[in-house]
Amino acid sequence: MADKYEKLDWEEITPITQRTVSALELHPEWLRWLLLHEGCFLFRDGTTQGWTLEQLFDPYNGDTPLKILTGFTLSNSQNRALAAAASPLTVRDKGITACGIYLLSPDLTKEEAWQGIKGYRLALQANWLSPCYLVHKGYKFQMQVVLTDPKGKDHTFAEAHAGQFVMHDIKPNLPHQFEWTLTQAGQPGWKVKHLRLRMITPYVHSYECGMYGKWLVGEICPVR
Repeated sequence: MADKYEKLDWEEITPITQRTVSALELHPEWLRWLLLHEGCFLFRDGTTQGWTLEQLFDPYNGDTPLKILTGFTLSNSQNRALAAAASPLTVRDKGITACGIYLLSPDLTKEEAWQGIKGYRLALQANWLSPCYLVHKGYKFQMQVVLTDPKGKDHTFAEAHAGQFVMHDIKPNLPHQFEWTLTQAGQPGWKVKHLRLRMITPYVHSYECGMYGKWLVGEICPVR
């Protein structure tokens, strides 16, 4: 597993494309299943399919680990998605404005469907609320990938511009679709080891008024 504090490789990063989708734009469910590529994480078996959760970090202070009171749990949601949920989200640290997590796929090195890919895509939704406040901003998301080079060294790639992370603003309680293409995964001798998803949730300093909700991600598929 790549070290979560490893410096990312910035060069030759292809931007993620994002669009917010409405229910009218989605294919009928039976047709969507037919269009999905081999190797997709669909979560229809009621499990997390080997995905793991890394938490909690201060995304605006170098991903410094936070002292968790009540953090996230990872589970399957309705046999359709991976759910990273908190109820509520609370930490001991003072002055925190947001909390960051990472979702990491199982090792894909031996999964042929994930090797030599052009990128990957997924569906995402952030369902969050505070009992006391309207929190419409501060939800952010980023796709990453861990590749192993021919010498066995792991490299973490993510969308970036001019040496800085590019984080996508997410509108809460609306479905989003993302697709990311990158040239590195198709290089001879390079292997896709992990998919890595970064989520940032705004933080409210109150147990009674804290943030309740979940990040949902599904239909994680290779792009060939």
